[in-house]
Amino acid sequence: MAARLAAPWPEGITPDLHRALLADFVTSLRERRPPTVGSTAAVRIQRQIDGIYAAAGSGLRTAVAS
Repeated sequence: MAARLAAPWPEGITPDLHRALLADFVTSLRERRPPTVGSTAAVRIQRQIDGIYAAAGSGLRTAVAS
């Protein structure tokens, strides 16, 4: 059974953060500079998010690679 959120976004979380990250990425391309959040940090965060979803779906502890 897939985990489902009771609301579109968890309490205290809004799509504004995603918008800000995307805006910074586009600006970094235009300014020819690295984005504020680099790829290493982004991959680490995504692995944690994937682990959270896996644990929520299975009800079991899930190891997260760092």
